[in-house]
Amino acid sequence: MAEQTPSVGRIVHYVYGDKHYPAIITDPAFVVHNVEDTPVVKTALTVLIPMEPWPMVTVADLDPAGAPGTWHWPERV
Repeated sequence: MAEQTPSVGRIVHYVYGDKHYPAIITDPAFVVHNVEDTPVVKTALTVLIPMEPWPMVTVADLDPAGAPGTWHWPERV
């Protein structure tokens, strides 16, 4: 299968603690600045957590292994 490319509107999984939640990519190349004020490219996401009144907005890195605070493509079922 060809490598997937993050784009606006794609559904991914965001890892929050030990749970995986659906998230929508809102900006695939969001620039943030680290402590050295160096630009770093991350993915901006809106995360949908059940029973929460508002979605969570965050920036994260792609991690196929699914470390907390990252996102990955949904598993094929």
